[in-house]
Amino acid sequence: MKGFSESEVKLLIEKAKYAKQNSAPLVSVFESFAKESGRAFGSVRNYYYKMVKTASKKESLYQKLGLSENLKPAFIVEFTKAEERALLYSVFKGIYNGKSVRKVILELSGGREKLALRYQNKYRNLIKNNSPMIDEVFLLIERDFGKIAVSKIKRKLKSTDYERLEKQINVMLDNIVKKISLENEIIKKRAELLERENRELKTKLIRPIG
Repeated sequence: MKGFSESEVKLLIEKAKYAKQNSAPLVSVFESFAKESGRAFGSVRNYYYKMVKTASKKESLYQKLGLSENLKPAFIVEFTKAEERALLYSVFKGIYNGKSVRKVILELSGGREKLALRYQNKYRNLIKNNSPMIDEVFLLIERDFGKIAVSKIKRKLKSTDYERLEKQINVMLDNIVKKISLENEIIKKRAELLERENRELKTKLIRPIG
């Protein structure tokens, strides 16, 4: 697979399998893999879903990679270029109107945590790695609100206040990840408890009388 070495692909798949087997969220896999490999969180996440989508259409590749049915995502969450531009435009417009990035993202997601996480990851990745698209969106902002708006947004992006807002967003992201991980851990423990109770009930039912 282009972009990742064969050893990285195998490691990512193994981590994903282990997470699924232990009812852990894939987001934790992407986060740990990103730290270990020095790659961006969003890049790892998008690569994984693209890899699974591509492999699911080619049986030979699917088997070669050692994928399993439970690794198939319920939906593919890749962004189109149009969606990426729309996200940047919405955030930049919000900054121009005095909103924080965090507020814009929460508004876009309707308060849904997983969707907010998705928007947050993509926005951070675009800001760091996609200067051409940023320039494109600034042209759209200039067209709709004038050059003054572009200057205001750029100043905000470079300001100390913006760095503070970015830290707040990072905290939000961390909290979302922790909450998802905690919820999965609770579900896992409940499942183990129900399984244990079920075994005990079966033992009582088959126990001979007298």
